[in-house]
Amino acid sequence: MTLAAILGICLFCWGNANAAVALTPDFAQQAETAPQNTETGKPQTSNPSTTPKSKPHKKITSANCSEAPANSQPGDAAKPCPPKKKVVRNGGANEPEIKITPDTAPQQDAQKRSTEQLTAATEQNLKKVEGQSLNSNQQEIVSQIHRYLQQSKAAAATDDLDQAHSLAQKAQLLSEELVKP
Repeated sequence: MTLAAILGICLFCWGNANAAVALTPDFAQQAETAPQNTETGKPQTSNPSTTPKSKPHKKITSANCSEAPANSQPGDAAKPCPPKKKVVRNGGANEPEIKITPDTAPQQDAQKRSTEQLTAATEQNLKKVEGQSLNSNQQEIVSQIHRYLQQSKAAAATDDLDQAHSLAQKAQLLSEELVKP
């Protein structure tokens, strides 16, 4: 396609008007349907200056297109009018602005309750171990549990519920290991 356009421009610039006419779609169509010379086998062409040029047709809308008149007969063939065009600029009609937000309130409440339950279970396990004598490894686990609980409460205070829940879970798992005989 690009090569054809370049070739057409080159031929036009060289002043070969016959070659420029040959590149038009109308001439190509005429060349296909033109009778061929029996001696040379080439299509016979008429003088391009005498061939009529076709003009692009403009779509004409009839002025008599209208809704069906009241006195029209069922046999009358009335042209239906095309729908009127409505131009909408800058985004269209005035529509209310819709804000899309996830409904996280029930999830947050459930996560808070779960965190509180984990914290309560951890504290109960710590109370069970409180009167027992612990070795150094177990004492380190108890101090780690306290750190997790403090960090969980701090995260909950800053509304970081995921972090608070994760830390409460870690503390609860460590307390379960501590309580096991």
